Amino acid sequence: MKKAISIADPMEKCKAALGAAIMEAEGRAKVRTIDADDVVTALHDLEKRLGISKKSMEGLHVTVDLHAHRFPNAYKGIPESTIFDAEYRRGAWRVVDIRRDRTRAPSNAIVVRHTEQSRQALIDKYTNIEL
Repeated sequence: MKKAISIADPMEKCKAALGAAIMEAEGRAKVRTIDADDVVTALHDLEKRLGISKKSMEGLHVTVDLHAHRFPNAYKGIPESTIFDAEYRRGAWRVVDIRRDRTRAPSNAIVVRHTEQSRQALIDKYTNIEL
């Protein structure tokens, strides 16, 4: 992928650009694939799950494998899935990389690299919990 794709652009334009980048990354792959709606939904859900302000999310970097799965040892071959990287910059998610790579374990489905600001916002969020 040559250029980051902003999710804040008009949605049709964004989905068209994401679709083209996904098709390029997946090639002729038939299993464990994604589409533009999957990417947009995953980033929107992640934003809700974090529950911190957009200002605190600035600089956040995530790697997402929507098909993270544990395969039995008897599985022949190396399972691959489509994985994407995104960063939160200037109030919007930007998809910076889409690739085929080895399928991750379920515990690594979403890997978040926090900035100090986002880490502190999460600590503050869970320090004082109302019942």
